[in-house]
Amino acid sequence: FTTVRPSLDGVDLAWNTLAWATTYRLFRGTADDVSKAVELATFLNGAVGAYRDETAETGVTYWYWVEAVGAVDDVVSEPATGMRKPIVNSPITYMNLNGAAHSNPATYVEGRSLTFSHPSARTGYTFTGWTPARITEDMTGAQTVRANWSANRYSIVYNANGGSGSMPATEAGYDAEALVAANGFACAGHTFAGWATNATGEVVYAAGRPVTNLTAAADAEINLYAVWTLNQYTVTFNANGGEGGKTVTQNYGSALAAPTVTRTGYTFVGWSPAVPSTMPAGNVTYVAQWTPTKCRVKFNSNGGMHSDNLYMVIDLFGGATATSYPVSYLDAVPSGGWTDEYKTTKLVMRRIPAGSFTMWDGMDGDKNPAHQVTLTKDFYIGVFQVTQRQWELVMGSNPSYFSGYDDSSKRPVETVSYDMIRGTTLGAGWPQDANVDEGSFLAEIRAKTGLESLDLPTSAQWEYACRAETTTDLNIGVDLASTSTDPSLDGVGWYAGN
Repeated sequence: FTTVRPSLDGVDLAWNTLAWATTYRLFRGTADDVSKAVELATFLNGAVGAYRDETAETGVTYWYWVEAVGAVDDVVSEPATGMRKPIVNSPITYMNLNGAAHSNPATYVEGRSLTFSHPSARTGYTFTGWTPARITEDMTGAQTVRANWSANRYSIVYNANGGSGSMPATEAGYDAEALVAANGFACAGHTFAGWATNATGEVVYAAGRPVTNLTAAADAEINLYAVWTLNQYTVTFNANGGEGGKTVTQNYGSALAAPTVTRTGYTFVGWSPAVPSTMPAGNVTYVAQWTPTKCRVKFNSNGGMHSDNLYMVIDLFGGATATSYPVSYLDAVPSGGWTDEYKTTKLVMRRIPAGSFTMWDGMDGDKNPAHQVTLTKDFYIGVFQVTQRQWELVMGSNPSYFSGYDDSSKRPVETVSYDMIRGTTLGAGWPQDANVDEGSFLAEIRAKTGLESLDLPTSAQWEYACRAETTTDLNIGVDLASTSTDPSLDGVGWYAGN
């Protein structure tokens, strides 16, 4: 015999085989006496030399012999003893079930393996296995088996519910506290009130509220919807010296109607800023805009302009869409001086009286000889250069390259051409021909003021106005000391030397 091993199912036997044997006979007895043994089984040579004695009883010692039967002789092996392994049942304790049921046995047979079945479902958890995973044949004694669980994960998803923006989901686990997120959405004219569980529901959760176990399902999504409260805002209509202004408080988005306002001696031209058709998302004051209603006395200057007042002011406030630009006259500089208003929304011109002067200085010889010029009519000329804002109000756009600065509105307009000022067809004949092309800068102002003689100054008008009745090189009463740089020029304006 090579093996005699007790097991729970009997006694396992194995022996060496002989080449000459034709048959093997296996005997068993309860004493060391082969003559009293009984035959268990017969095997033909070539079969595996092994056998399990399943009839062996627990607690009984057996003697085994194997006889090799041949054509010439028989051989009986030495005896071998063996005993069936007793059955020992040991207890199993199941832990961490947390209310879940199971159908696994309360005991196991030592020496036999045992595989456990899953327990019943546990709310909010997923079963992940037992520890130990199974009973193995080498285990003995009482065993403790622990159920392992994984808390189910779910996501809290936030819906803007009419608002705009995006928010990340809040990840949560069963039996673990999570915080409902603060609002990250926006809704014009509304205030966030909290979170509802459906699109039309009331507030259930406040932002930052701790919550647990919103669902027991694994990988589920819980949708929360933003609840918005409609805001009210206050709008003030400032009559700006007139009558009929009022203040109203209304819901955002409700219809908004401006009142009718009046002011003696003035014409209403609109609100600043423009009044929308519905209530805006904020408190706003709208200021009535007025232009004086004046009676003008026109004198026929036989092709010239009004010549009784020192200053003429063209109001460009209405912009490119206005149907007219009011024209007013002043006898003196306003008490507050020429404020930014007169360099942006108003265009100021000064009356220059008729007279005679010596034009050019003869420094270029025959090319530009000095000669006497007489201007027979008064004329108006701009006090300031045309600014970017003034051009934009007349033409609707600003072509200047040096724009976009804080003071751009008061800077001189540039990147303009003669063609843009007068035109390329009718306007090409200046100064002999006073006509201008439709859509040109001068055409727009002429059409909206009635000043048909408004035009570019001629060279004579320009020099006459600049000389300001002086005969010196500079109109501040001094001559130039140099033709390149001269300190006297610093008081006149900017040039390359300063």
